[in-house]
Amino acid sequence: MGRLSGNQKIRILFLSTYPPRACGIATFTQDLVGELAKTGEIEPGIAAVSNGGESYPPEVKFDLNQQ
Repeated sequence: MGRLSGNQKIRILFLSTYPPRACGIATFTQDLVGELAKTGEIEPGIAAVSNGGESYPPEVKFDLNQQ
């Protein structure tokens, strides 16, 4: 696998529930995204599976209604 040049970052999008939705998977995903972002080499994003009406932080790029 080749190395990234300059200030390029690996971009990863996670499809998951995400806080403020109360769910163990949501909390796990938030913790995982936070740790990956700390590396400075990875730019994580979220496609949040929601019930509708949730207000999400900026790392959530897409809000997918579960219905």
